[in-house]
Amino acid sequence: MVAAVAAMLAACTKGEIVYEETGSEIGFRPVAGASTKAPVYGPQGGVDGVTYDQGEAFGVFAYHKVLASGATSAAWDDFAAGTGTMNTYIYDGRFAYDDANSAWAGQKVGGGDNPYYWPKTGVLAFAGYSPWGITGTVAVDVTTAEQSPKLTVSGFTQGTYTCTTGTTPVNNTVDLMWFDADDQNAVNLTGSAATRSVAVIFRHACSWIDFNLSPAADADKGKFKILKVTLKNVYTKGSFDSGKCAETVTNDKSVPWTAYGFSSAASGKEDIVLYDVAAGVFLGTPAAQTSAAAVDVLQLNGLIAIPQDLELVAADEEAGTEAKDPTSLEIVYQQYTVADGQTPNQETISFRLTGSDTVGTDPITDHGSWLYGRHYTYNITFGLQEIFISPSVIDWTDETPVSMNN
Repeated sequence: MVAAVAAMLAACTKGEIVYEETGSEIGFRPVAGASTKAPVYGPQGGVDGVTYDQGEAFGVFAYHKVLASGATSAAWDDFAAGTGTMNTYIYDGRFAYDDANSAWAGQKVGGGDNPYYWPKTGVLAFAGYSPWGITGTVAVDVTTAEQSPKLTVSGFTQGTYTCTTGTTPVNNTVDLMWFDADDQNAVNLTGSAATRSVAVIFRHACSWIDFNLSPAADADKGKFKILKVTLKNVYTKGSFDSGKCAETVTNDKSVPWTAYGFSSAASGKEDIVLYDVAAGVFLGTPAAQTSAAAVDVLQLNGLIAIPQDLELVAADEEAGTEAKDPTSLEIVYQQYTVADGQTPNQETISFRLTGSDTVGTDPITDHGSWLYGRHYTYNITFGLQEIFISPSVIDWTDETPVSMNN
């Protein structure tokens, strides 16, 4: 089996590479950076923001070169500029958690080992993306020594998100992440199991969005029943280019996404129905004249969205971008402020959302964008006097929060 794997890899590399024997399998110890088993949906990173889920698999590209110095580790610049031929060693290999080694190792889609082994000579530079098997076409560019390597995903489609029963959404959105070939040294870790796993840090390519609906005060509990919540005019398709990302997350409008579009809608808009339950749910205790369900906070959390401008966007044929209306949140609710036995008042409110990189200090002028690698939380409180919208932005790294009232 080892010989068969070695022959297959050698055929892909278009060069002569000698492989190590069984016992020096390539493994990874990934963490989610500031991000056979069932897919893992929603935000990756765990409560501490860095734990990569053991149920997730990711794709790996590896590039081999024998360095003139004979070194077993080299920064990307030295690896790329060094003499010798760079060959493809692993092309979109699937790596999943291996209990025996407490690391991520090559595995088949249906289960079973599919190991990749360290070369006897030279070093490997790795790039990768998560999760393996996403929609779209993944490619890595390492061909130009003067250019930093990059990973692209063309035609990525985000998953679905909705809540039609109870209060727990069915979240099938995907936390697209990546690491580039120059994010860590090119290495050869042939040796013991304790040293042959490569430590890599994934970075989040999308935005994480949370919505929390709650009563403003004790006196407002049981006065508002939520029937439907819709996030309107949201791009769900796009193409990602890591070469357009900054070294660290920055608060600017240069987004590494292009070719925006919609996965299912027409007429220049796509709506995500976050919550739609006929019986509805009360914020706080149910009203006296009902026995409906109630929650202290309706949490519609963990939505992963493609970073995008929240303003109206005109079609751009050259960039492959479809037109989009401004992004907004629409809530249909009943207000129980009438006497027992009377029909409650049903209303619909709609308001614009504010993201990052707004112009000046007035979010009404420019509602900004959802930027990659950010966590946005919109806290929506319902009161008998006034409805307040108080969003905050919590970066997967650090960022100044934004605020908005409506």
